[in-house]
Amino acid sequence: MKILKLRPRCRRIGESLHVLVLTATALAASPRWNAVVAADWPQWQGPDRNAMSKEKDLLQEWPAEGPPLAWRIKGLGGGDSAPSIAGGHVFGMSNRGDQEVVWAISEKEGKELWAQSLGAAFQQRWPQAKEGPGCTPTVDGDRLYVLGLGGRLACLKAKDGEIVWQRSLTEDFGGAVPMWSYRESPLVDGDHVICTPGGPDALIVALDKLTGNTIWKSKMPSATAGAAAGAGSATGATGTKEPGLFTSEHWGMTAFSSKVPNGKYLAKLYFAETYEGITGAGQRVFSFKVQGHEFKDFDIFAK
Repeated sequence: MKILKLRPRCRRIGESLHVLVLTATALAASPRWNAVVAADWPQWQGPDRNAMSKEKDLLQEWPAEGPPLAWRIKGLGGGDSAPSIAGGHVFGMSNRGDQEVVWAISEKEGKELWAQSLGAAFQQRWPQAKEGPGCTPTVDGDRLYVLGLGGRLACLKAKDGEIVWQRSLTEDFGGAVPMWSYRESPLVDGDHVICTPGGPDALIVALDKLTGNTIWKSKMPSATAGAAAGAGSATGATGTKEPGLFTSEHWGMTAFSSKVPNGKYLAKLYFAETYEGITGAGQRVFSFKVQGHEFKDFDIFAK
């Protein structure tokens, strides 16, 4: 009998996190099935962080009867953490009651192997996705690295969840919790663990993955630092041939102008909505002029 094992998928339903694992089986004589050994998926977006699997000879579509369900587990807690898979374990994060936890379940049986509390659950300010953490654990050998909503960075032992070390992106590095909280997944690069506190003196930091000690930290560029401090001034986007063409506003939709050389242009407007977004006419109305052509009362909702 040949067996095809599918990668576990995680989805949030209300405040309960569900993990499903499907195992498809068929007789060896069936030409539709090929034996596949599933590779580990040890971090966010896979081994190379590019959301690409290196596995080959996968089915292009399921047969009509579909694959039978191998196991199902409920009650893992609330949150947006995607699972990582390594060494026969499935790892994830969630809130359970008033605690922020990291957990591991058996990839084969779906049985919970351990659950470790990192401390009190962080209460996100905004209503969207506030059920729990959104970090995908990063597995590196016999350890895994996680980041909680409030900036709690932790290294745990993969076999039993014992906490090896913890750091705080806010208390240790002066970081400010983002609007929708910290949701990144720690990056392990060689002997370093890299994350983004977002503080004026620690925009990005590299820590010793074994001890949690700081190896280096980079300061925030002056223009960005001003915006982070609430300056609210418009700044040009770096890394472009004409930085002034792309202008960002901090917490505001105030007017701005940018001189451009003579020529023909295709004007594209980019809008990033926050909080409740655009729910009706009149909430985002603009007037602008491009190369002598003026647009008045341009309503995003209506247009």
